[in-house]
This record gives sequence, structure tokens and C-alpha cells, in this order.
Amino acid sequence: MAKIISFKKACELSKKFRKEGKKVVFTSGCFDILHLGHIRFFKSLRKWCGKNAIVICGVEMDKYLKDIKGQIRPIFSQKNRAEVLSSVAELDFVTTLDDRAYVMLYRDIAANCVVFGNTEPKLLKLIKRQVLQFGGNFKHIVQKIDYLSTTNLAKLILDNCDGFGGKYAGQ
Repeated sequence: MAKIISFKKACELSKKFRKEGKKVVFTSGCFDILHLGHIRFFKSLRKWCGKNAIVICGVEMDKYLKDIKGQIRPIFSQKNRAEVLSSVAELDFVTTLDDRAYVMLYRDIAANCVVFGNTEPKLLKLIKRQVLQFGGNFKHIVQKIDYLSTTNLAKLILDNCDGFGGKYAGQ
């Protein structure tokens, strides 16, 4: 089975695995430039949920990144980001997210647990409430590396590479 799957397929598999008694864990994010902070997060997530759990990772839409991070983002398209994430051993499946409301996303994915790392505290509170509303559990794993973030890396690249500015985002 392919590692990159549609959100519809992710929902079907989540329900199937749960019926089989397997633990399904969901996480999502931008992952515009995969870096050490992301890898440490995925390793912590896998250690926390165990090797037998099914981990599904959602990749945010390009439009969402542009809205929250600014016009120069994303640097890489959602499709490219999903392909890079598919090489991360700690993830079982990668899915691209669409513009559905997040409250519906958590209902539809029906994971046993939703796990997040570095996210705004107000957003974490909202996500937790939405996840709990549909009978899931919520786990917050923090593995922050102060000097390392995609935003800082993107700024460094853009400040030092004249004309790069999202040139590869659509490829």
C-alpha cells in the first residue's frame, strides 16, 4: 500500500485499524522545510505511542501556509512536502489536508489520539476541545529547538538567495 494517501482513504484506514483494535494516532502541520525539530518530534511521537500504533500525518494546504506565514510561503508545494514526509520512518501514512473545518477533520479521521508539538497555546486549546468533543485523546509533545524553525530557516534562505522567494513552491 502507498504511504501517501488521500484524506478519504486515511479516514477509511483509521476506522478499519481501530476496529482491528489498533491505536491510531494523527498529527498534522506545515512541514515546509523538514528540519531537526520535526524529526525529534516524530521520534518522540513514535516513542510515546509505540511501534504498533498507526501514525497518520496530515500536510497543510498551500493556501493555509500563505495565509498564516505570508506570501513567500510555502517554499515547497503540499505535494512535495507530502513526498518528503513519506520518507520519515516514524510515519505510517501521509495525507494532504483540504479546506474542511478542523472540527470536521478530527471527527472524520476518528483517531484514538491527536498529537501536536509546537503550536500556539490558543490553537492547542481549541484543537484539544475539538478532539475531545469526538471522543479522541489529545497529547502535546514539545521538542522545541529555539534557534531552529521553518520560519527562521526560510528567512535565512530568502535573505541569502536573491530571487528564490517561493520559486519552487509550485513544482
